[in-house]
Amino acid sequence: MKSIGRVLMAVGVALAAVSVVQGFRNGLGLVDFHWESAALFLRGENPYRWFFDGRLYDGVVVDATQAPSTIAFILPFGLMPHSLANTLWDISNLLFTAAFLFFVHRLFFRQASSPRAFFAFAVLFLCGVPWRVGMGCGQHTMFSLAFFAAALWAMERRLHWTLAGALISAALFKYTVTAPLALVFVIRRQWKAVGFAAVVHLALTAALGWWTHTSPVELVLGSIRVGAALNPAGGDADLAGLARWFGATDLWPWAFAGYAVFGVAMLAFVARRFARRPAAADATALMFDLSVLALLSNVLFYHRCYDFVSLAFPLVCCLLAKPSVFTALCWLVVLNTFFFLRLDFALGLGVYVPVNFALHLAALTLAALTALTCCRSRKAPEA
Repeated sequence: MKSIGRVLMAVGVALAAVSVVQGFRNGLGLVDFHWESAALFLRGENPYRWFFDGRLYDGVVVDATQAPSTIAFILPFGLMPHSLANTLWDISNLLFTAAFLFFVHRLFFRQASSPRAFFAFAVLFLCGVPWRVGMGCGQHTMFSLAFFAAALWAMERRLHWTLAGALISAALFKYTVTAPLALVFVIRRQWKAVGFAAVVHLALTAALGWWTHTSPVELVLGSIRVGAALNPAGGDADLAGLARWFGATDLWPWAFAGYAVFGVAMLAFVARRFARRPAAADATALMFDLSVLALLSNVLFYHRCYDFVSLAFPLVCCLLAKPSVFTALCWLVVLNTFFFLRLDFALGLGVYVPVNFALHLAALTLAALTALTCCRSRKAPEA
């Protein structure tokens, strides 16, 4: 058995290494991390206005879908030539990934009975399509998740609220992913840290408004309008995407329905957990809360497959649960969500082969069931 285990570990390391190399190569060839928006802000220009004017910056399309306060975190990249900034961002994403894995280990796997559980988590995470596609697209998700996991660790260690607040503010870079997850700080009544993060973003927005001679409100609304113009067809796991799969032409009613239904579900979950006040250091309860919030986020907001790296938290639940039939469902989740999403895009085949939405829905449902069962099996507080 030991020899079989060693062989499996060697295969896992090899697969993860291949995936990391391919992800890095994808990032060098295709990146979209808003370098041009950062460069325009440094010049005192409004990148959202450039987008609607159809203008290019240094031959690059101005894809300004992020909020102004989040682009502020990558302003130093705007000082560099595009090729250099592209390479450094690709390297940075590897570092953010390493930081995320480190803090996840400290939060959840340090007390695990078997160290192989973390090894399995790291291999599955790095081999997954969402991580590799995110690298190729130059996404900000790993930046956000790395700082988010660091903020969770700071909360667990009861470090000063200003540090936790600063980490939360950076985590909100990819706010469609981490804003729902950040509700875990509300559940645990970390008011000062959350308030500090909000003040940071307000201050950054006001500063960029002053620098560009533009109303801060206009900047924020500009980022929303750009996002609506670029992403009208719904994501991969939301109600608008489901409506598109069934042939609907007007997707906005479905999108608004998703915001309403799952927004209420998210608020109801947060309110109930808030009333029970789980301890900040309760790793099992934290794992459960993050799993549910990640699942709700994926059906509430517009997401492409690279944002499904947030399902790392339900995956943690799956791997740390006691052996059962529900634990076996973890592997279906991994296969459906981490390996068969946009394989063409992840592998660079150049052919668009959309994945059946039913697989996405099944993956999310199975992950939810597994997270709930994990919570019960480990006797977490009733949710």
